[in-house]
Amino acid sequence: MKKFVTALLVIAVLAILYWIEISKIELRDAGLMPTLDNLENDSNGALWDLFYRVRVTIIDGRRASFSIPSQLKSMDGELISIQGAVAFRGDGARIFDDEYVAVSFFDIVPLTGMTYGCDTMPDVEMRWTIVANLSKEWILSREEMIDARAKVQGRFRIDTSQPYNAAFFIDEAKAELISE
Repeated sequence: MKKFVTALLVIAVLAILYWIEISKIELRDAGLMPTLDNLENDSNGALWDLFYRVRVTIIDGRRASFSIPSQLKSMDGELISIQGAVAFRGDGARIFDDEYVAVSFFDIVPLTGMTYGCDTMPDVEMRWTIVANLSKEWILSREEMIDARAKVQGRFRIDTSQPYNAAFFIDEAKAELISE
């Protein structure tokens, strides 16, 4: 009987502790959660907003159909400037020396896009990944490459022929690191 009462007391104490912790959780409207389609934009975000409006339908493992807003299409061939998170690719970088890496191209994504980076579907990723093809190699320390954010300027190009690589490019690009 003593063991039974002790077990009930332990269960009751644990239940009370869980109830106290759960009562600390603030509930918010799920509609307030930022997603790629309802972000509030600053001037840089207004350009990203055009990419968020792109829709992609995967046809097979090599092809995809794109619905691109006319405003974004009209920018094809124009000089643009955009800021975002940098995702370096192994084939776009080479070891320069012990401390530095020479980068010839990289992906730039909106900061919100980085949160989806490990868990995204290809059709979503194709909407907002931009490949920055640099006009000259960008020399960065390995430390600078961690959580890098950059401002990229160059000639914007749309090419949907190889959508699994990228559909959007900035050619002749110049990049500079930016701080938060």
